[in-house]
Amino acid sequence: MEPPRGARLRVTEQAIPGQHAPSDESDAERRGLPDLVIDDGGNWAVLFEAKFQAKLTKDQIRRHRRTAQRSGIHEPQVIAIVVERNCKTDPKIEVREWRELYAWLAAQPSKSLLVREFLAYTRVLERRMIAAEYHTRGTLTMFEGLRFDDDEPFTYPEAKRRIRLLGDILQQRKDLIEFGVDRTGDRRPAITGRDVGRVWDFLPLRIARGANNFTAYPHLTLALHTDEAQAAITVPNGIRGGFRTRLRSIGIDGFGQILLDIEQNMRPIVRRSSGAEPRVYAIQRHYATQRSEPRLIAKIDTDIRTYVPGDADGVKQQPQWIEGLYSLLTSKRSNIQFGVYLKLDYRCKIVSSAKATDLFADAWKACTPLLDFVLAD
Repeated sequence: MEPPRGARLRVTEQAIPGQHAPSDESDAERRGLPDLVIDDGGNWAVLFEAKFQAKLTKDQIRRHRRTAQRSGIHEPQVIAIVVERNCKTDPKIEVREWRELYAWLAAQPSKSLLVREFLAYTRVLERRMIAAEYHTRGTLTMFEGLRFDDDEPFTYPEAKRRIRLLGDILQQRKDLIEFGVDRTGDRRPAITGRDVGRVWDFLPLRIARGANNFTAYPHLTLALHTDEAQAAITVPNGIRGGFRTRLRSIGIDGFGQILLDIEQNMRPIVRRSSGAEPRVYAIQRHYATQRSEPRLIAKIDTDIRTYVPGDADGVKQQPQWIEGLYSLLTSKRSNIQFGVYLKLDYRCKIVSSAKATDLFADAWKACTPLLDFVLAD
């Protein structure tokens, strides 16, 4: 694919070199013109076809080749840039995904103004596509971490873009699939939260496959707030399988031991991620409609280390928080959602990097004692 030595290359957009430019996009499509051509003025040329929403087709590539050959370029090379590979093409066609191009440019040690503008434009375009609820598989960019600070403040569109990228990676992780995540299961159909300073999504478990409502089973929740991120195991109010009956049967000591085991499992994660906290909560909300943001009625949210004997990592023991939460769960008269989560600080270098995915995966796996108990039946 290397051009001839010493060749002076030229770039042509939506036209074959030496031909008249099309009047509009439909004219370009009718004439079989590629999006971009790089050539040497002779027989060497590379044709580029870029796709965002539409699929790449073999017929379209054949028409590009025929158009180039009629113009004297006998063996044009073809590079297609797509959101996701969706068709088999002949070996002479090089297919690359947008996120591969994004990652390659982002990895360049010295970025020109043009590269910086391209990276910024791609992020903006992806935010707009997600905001428009385009049901596109694949992404234009790559997950680069959860960095929200004074230079890059938390915004709803950017948080929505990053949580989608984060969820896409986590749902396909081999260790989480072995953990029980459904790699093809549906996540939230629409990520909302514009006016409340947070966005959230969840990964379904295989055991929930076929359920009419995802709230019938526990799930792995990922949430981005203005000042923190959360990796949680959520136990919905409508959980099936006698959860509350089993909770009563083990008593506060059994419930407390589950939390102590989780806290023990999370210690290595807390040590390597500055500002991380293992927490447990119960919350009562009221939903006016299914799509509306809920009204907060009451909430208990505490560091699990308040239940650890002695002062753990500077957190003084106050077991009454966990005892009160247990009493609430076993004698509730309203809809109560319960969960355990790892609170993550955006100022942590790991959280603000692509390695944040490891923190989420490890936090969920650390909650195995709770998940095993909830899914005992």
